[in-house]
Amino acid sequence: MMSFFKSYDLSLDCFSEKDETIINIFGELLGAVYERKVLGPKETLSLIKELANETNKKKLKKIIRSLVGQCVIEIKTKKCTELWASCSSSGFIFGIDGNVKRLTPLTFQLNHGVLYCSNNEGKFYRTWKKKVNNAKIFQDAIMNAVISHQSVIRPPFDGLFESTYRCQPGCLIRIKPNIIEIEPYIILDKDELMIEEDNFKQEADLNFAIDAVISLYKKNQKDNSKYHISFSGGIDSTSLMLALKEKLTDNSLIYINHEKKTEEKLASFIAEHEGLKLRVIDQNKKFDIEEIRELASSGLSTLNSLGKLKHNFASYRFLNLDKNNHHTVVTGQNADTLFHVDHFGPDNRVNALTRAIKILRSIKYRKLYTMPFYRGSIFLRLLSFFRCSRNKKNTLGMLVMPSLINLAEHNYPFQRPTINKKEIVLQSVVNYKVKKYYEVFLDYYLKKYDVNIDSTKIKDIDPRISNHIVRTIRWLRTVGSFHQQFQNISYAENVNILATYSEGPLVNILLNWELGFLDLFSIKRFSQLYIKRKLGISYSQIRMKALGVSAMIKNNLKSLIPFKSILKRFLQRTKKAHITIKDLHNLRDILSHKNGIIERKLLDYINDNAYRDHLNYLYDCLEIKVATETLSNAQIMQICRLINLQIMLETER
Repeated sequence: MMSFFKSYDLSLDCFSEKDETIINIFGELLGAVYERKVLGPKETLSLIKELANETNKKKLKKIIRSLVGQCVIEIKTKKCTELWASCSSSGFIFGIDGNVKRLTPLTFQLNHGVLYCSNNEGKFYRTWKKKVNNAKIFQDAIMNAVISHQSVIRPPFDGLFESTYRCQPGCLIRIKPNIIEIEPYIILDKDELMIEEDNFKQEADLNFAIDAVISLYKKNQKDNSKYHISFSGGIDSTSLMLALKEKLTDNSLIYINHEKKTEEKLASFIAEHEGLKLRVIDQNKKFDIEEIRELASSGLSTLNSLGKLKHNFASYRFLNLDKNNHHTVVTGQNADTLFHVDHFGPDNRVNALTRAIKILRSIKYRKLYTMPFYRGSIFLRLLSFFRCSRNKKNTLGMLVMPSLINLAEHNYPFQRPTINKKEIVLQSVVNYKVKKYYEVFLDYYLKKYDVNIDSTKIKDIDPRISNHIVRTIRWLRTVGSFHQQFQNISYAENVNILATYSEGPLVNILLNWELGFLDLFSIKRFSQLYIKRKLGISYSQIRMKALGVSAMIKNNLKSLIPFKSILKRFLQRTKKAHITIKDLHNLRDILSHKNGIIERKLLDYINDNAYRDHLNYLYDCLEIKVATETLSNAQIMQICRLINLQIMLETER
């Protein structure tokens, strides 16, 4: 998606001067899939304008929920201005420079001022620092950005600085005289959720939506544009490859080599099976500090882990060697979240007996996101090895809270993170998350559905509402953060990254997707059937052919070693460094230093002593004052995120 930056004088230019609707598109609008009709961009724009003129908000939301393309739509009338972020866009950050009073988590009152908004995260925050007098950054937000996993690094609706906020994909901001509102338009009204539909219809609708989205990709593809697939050989990327196959060239499947031999073998076999070639991107031998700094300056979650350092932290910059074409990389990101919320099962490389055992063992967690659980199914409770149902005694808040306040990407439902009392910093960040990630939803869903997720028992809520609440919370917790990360990388590397599973027509179905009993035993059942229909062979069969029977047996035996987890812990007692001195030197060079001494700029934003001690420890690591063998993977990732954050805030680009 294109990068945009806009400002509005809230007392002058927010509204249309004439009694007419003005619509502007930032980004690319490819069309829509509306009421089983595939509309082109002109038809879609015409319908949006018609519905905006009629002030038919329900139908306007419905059409914009169905959009295909990464864009932000500005709708100006005499009464208000609205900015709608399409589902596959990155959304945008906005800030209000003026006297602002927060009435509710999503409503703000002001008398005058200037509103700035942009989907360019790094540029927005640096501009905000320059333009706003005494711009104050939240120290809790700083620590959250250093400590949290990239998928949960951004609060759902709040920015890093005071008076800055996020309008996520599937949300809009409405600017009215003296009032600004954020509205997640992807969240359906109660009457829309109460429509009775069966699982056969949802699968037919999704098949239609996938074909319709791909058809719009093909119709709007320009002569000088190329599609590529970020291809791991997994179920999600294989489904996308089969859907887009007609538009792919023989080297369109990109595999980033992270030295996972089994995964590469599987990806290569599937590519060859379909007459395509896997383009393997090996480690980058050239260490380009300026390229890495440019990437880090684009926004958060661009320098995530040490593994990416071997690739210069780059993703798809190499595609720019072909200067005659514009490149779009399609990724299967978000499919797990949208289908299962979290499936807790084995990855795609695991097969046969081991896969069956891991699937059975993880049912006790996977069942908690199914319709039988929300309904309080007696049959589900009778299965003793799935544990007793928690439907009767627990609330939706208890179900979703662990995912909102945890520091990691994956977590178990109903299990809040346990933090040692000595870990003051981690506890403070969790407390910040309770306020900024969890409590914002209490007010919203109480007004939306008259449901207090903190006190109402799951058994007392309509299962369709429970399902939609859980899914939309996960969308707002995770998906928007990944989209912003992709936008940051796209901007820095001049390559568009597109998450197809997040296109409006698919999201519209998947945020109400109903998992049943079959989904307990078959992970991503829909995608597996889709692959079988396209290939004429099941995914498990092609995986078996790719990896070979002997390798499968060997891997199964390895996985079934008794007391494997205990053995692993015992072997890990011997200290093995996860990072080398050379790696730390490279990371320090990226941040820049004088004779090994780093300018510790993040400390300028921090008053809390525990926070300062934590950041100083990470800076000490970069100055080689800490033994490398004592550093955990989590601490190394924090060092990478610290570098990312400092460059983003302080570097002039």
